[in-house]
Amino acid sequence: TETSEPRTTSGPAGVATVVTSLKSAGDHDDVHDAARGPQNQVSLAHVDVQVVDRPDGTRSYLVSIPGTDFDNLTSRTDPNSARSILDAVTVSPETPLEEASGLMQLVDRALREAGAGVDDPVILSGFSQGGMAAMGLATNRDFGRRYSVRGVVTTGSPTSTYRGVDPGTKVLHLRDIHDPVPSLTGGGIDPGNEHAVVVVGNTGRNKGPVPMTHSTETYIEAAAAADRELGRTAEGRAHLRMIQEAVPAGSTVRTLTFEASSETYDRRPAAE
Repeated sequence: TETSEPRTTSGPAGVATVVTSLKSAGDHDDVHDAARGPQNQVSLAHVDVQVVDRPDGTRSYLVSIPGTDFDNLTSRTDPNSARSILDAVTVSPETPLEEASGLMQLVDRALREAGAGVDDPVILSGFSQGGMAAMGLATNRDFGRRYSVRGVVTTGSPTSTYRGVDPGTKVLHLRDIHDPVPSLTGGGIDPGNEHAVVVVGNTGRNKGPVPMTHSTETYIEAAAAADRELGRTAEGRAHLRMIQEAVPAGSTVRTLTFEASSETYDRRPAAE
């Protein structure tokens, strides 16, 4: 675990706050990987947990889950490699956390070690595969018994396979019209959660012969536009309020970075 120096928030938080934290989490993953050198034997995933001490004396938590680790794409030990995407797609609400993907287990452990209690507000955010893990956790029965998930924010993530997020949990998806990744699982944007809000933008980053806007930089731009768009409707303002209540002005914020590797094994057959 690595802890940043505490900082004090000055203005109202918004979608841009969450998405900027997502980029920082991805940067932290790169820095820690580089510090360890070649990861031929064991590679690691990292997630950030921001511990928010609010002016009223209560505490909330913002989880930032980076996207797929392309430096260790085929790793068998990295919970955020390409090999873990299938786990992220096939997880069900009834899957015990101990049998869920390594990335989901990392988030559970990180929140537990950060001190999150069952009634403390938690916002889950993720880019690409990280957003898939966030949605998997938001629908997971075990996770829901352990933590109070108030909101989920995904950027550039396929989300059509996740169903059953509690109607009281705000769900926000950011998409760019030129980003092909959110459509990889088919089935529309989020058919299983009718209360989800989707903001689709066009940052104009579709350069080259194949439009490709799947990057954290794209979604930082999209987040600023999303803050403006959400402020125009009552439903959108409710989603902004969810973030503002979790990270109000005058809060003290510490960022904790957690790391883990994973081990894949076949489940033993039940004894006859």
